[in-house]
Amino acid sequence: MLKLLPSIIIFLFTVNSFAQISEDSTYTTDVIEVNSFFSGADKFTSPSSVYKLSQRDIFSLNGNNLGEILGYVPGVFVKNYGNGSALQTIALNGLGAEHTVVLLNGSKLNSPQNSQVDLSLIPNENIKSIEVLSNGYSSLFGSDAIGGVVNIITDDLSEISNYNIRFNSSYGSFNTFKYGLSFLGRANKTGWNLNLSREQSDNDYEYIFINGNLEEKKQRENAKYSNTNLSLSGELNLN
Repeated sequence: MLKLLPSIIIFLFTVNSFAQISEDSTYTTDVIEVNSFFSGADKFTSPSSVYKLSQRDIFSLNGNNLGEILGYVPGVFVKNYGNGSALQTIALNGLGAEHTVVLLNGSKLNSPQNSQVDLSLIPNENIKSIEVLSNGYSSLFGSDAIGGVVNIITDDLSEISNYNIRFNSSYGSFNTFKYGLSFLGRANKTGWNLNLSREQSDNDYEYIFINGNLEEKKQRENAKYSNTNLSLSGELNLN
């Protein structure tokens, strides 16, 4: 009986030692909030390159819609499926449009059917800035963001005081006329942004028709188009 006692004491001591180590290795971290809203990128902390266009840059570029503006950004390829208001899709870093995420104020615009966005439907009058993020964001947005992310930022309604009305118009070749009207307002804790834009054109440009060995100059017929966009966004501050 005396020979078994030291063994029992050593065994109990060993069990208590492991329990103490396990208890001491438990750490408590701060609360981490995870959500699906993207608030923007910092070019100094971003894992990949970030290209930003300010509102001044957007107005200085020769473009009528988002697709034409993004065509000036390095590494961006915008595919046009025709002139005027035809479909426009974007591709970053040589990947297809289905691998590029387009956000509006942090909210995803990509279609759930084909993961694409028609850029020709987004006018540039109401855009405050644009962020183009190349690569490195599939961990946030899934496989759709392998090519990159385009984040469109519109006017911040919290910065609007009283009422603000904007109007712009342009006229170009082939009887192309475009105008945009924005009405921004704020009353107490409520803000709103009403935006109306319209583009129309005869679109009757000339082209070369090859008929065998003959080349004929012709003019497009029945090519008129019109595109009207109306959007309304609001903000309610509960604080």
